[in-house]
Amino acid sequence: MRYTGILAIAAIAAAAVSGSAFAATVTTSGNVPQVCGVTVSNQAFDINKLSQQRIADLVVQCNYGLHPTLKVTPSNGNLKNDGIDAIAYTYGVDLAGPINAYQTNQIPSSTSTTNVPLVPGPELALGVPGDMTMVVSRLPWAAGTYSESFTLTVN
Repeated sequence: MRYTGILAIAAIAAAAVSGSAFAATVTTSGNVPQVCGVTVSNQAFDINKLSQQRIADLVVQCNYGLHPTLKVTPSNGNLKNDGIDAIAYTYGVDLAGPINAYQTNQIPSSTSTTNVPLVPGPELALGVPGDMTMVVSRLPWAAGTYSESFTLTVN
């Protein structure tokens, strides 16, 4: 019986050693590229309208960073017409996500940057819809093209 017990222990030890010789490792990995930016669409503007109007639709997206921010920077500070006339305006940004819902007050025209705070996570990674609005302070008096450019960045 003692001999049988020793053989049983030897058989179990041999099985354990031979089992580890056939072990395998499975390693998985994947890469998600960094995306952080704004998509602008449906741009429209009527210089002859004094009420608030939507000037663009936005989709803000970012999948990295702990404190992402949408930065909006006007270039002229006014709607300019080749130096002949300049019209002040106000603008606003409205994001419609359930987590990243944010609406600025109408911001007076200037060249200062407006920072819109964003909340990182799945919603922002997939894209938060919104829009940009504008109200002109008065109607133009000089013929020509009036323009303003806004730089929108997420970082």
